Amino acid sequence: MLPIKRKMINRKLKFIVPILIVIIFGIIFANKIDTFSKEKEEEKRISSFFNFQKELIQDTPKLLPSEGKISKEEYVGMLEIPKINLRKGFYSIDSKLNTVNVGLEVIKNSKMPDVENSELVIAGHSGNGYLAFFKDLNKIEKGDLIYITYQGYKYTYKLESTTITDKNGEIEIEKKVDSQTLILTTCNPSNRDKEQLTIVSKLIKKGKYK
Repeated sequence: MLPIKRKMINRKLKFIVPILIVIIFGIIFANKIDTFSKEKEEEKRISSFFNFQKELIQDTPKLLPSEGKISKEEYVGMLEIPKINLRKGFYSIDSKLNTVNVGLEVIKNSKMPDVENSELVIAGHSGNGYLAFFKDLNKIEKGDLIYITYQGYKYTYKLESTTITDKNGEIEIEKKVDSQTLILTTCNPSNRDKEQLTIVSKLIKKGKYK
């Protein structure tokens, strides 16, 4: 009887293994399709954002600081870090899409760069997957340039300091008086479970978006 049982088990395995392979490849394919779809949607959002920036240049006299004709479901600003080939938009603070579970998150109480002595704090995921927009944040160095496009203007920041602290849900930043800063934070890609990476940059230039 034992040889018969073994044959039955072997037959079951012959059916199960191909099914598992199909399932695994199906999951991988579905993930790739989903990522491709998100990337295409992102391209549309970015294109729409920059087209609107061009419109703002002509309409600037009618706008007040931190105001514009953008809905909560559209990007209000764009973060660009050439060193790591990153270009990603962000939503208004009060948008339901302003969360790291969707993209980048503008931290509460942040001030946009059109406000004097502003401090803009943006968080993002590191690690793997489509949402890991800050996965290479640890590769930028002091002196590297970071750009924020907002309300028809492009703001240029220069990286001043990089800090790694214990991960406890909080970050402490010593802000310089009479300065405008951009702060980017994420789990340290080298030790995501225990460390927080924080990058502080100072505004060095402001110009109209072209």
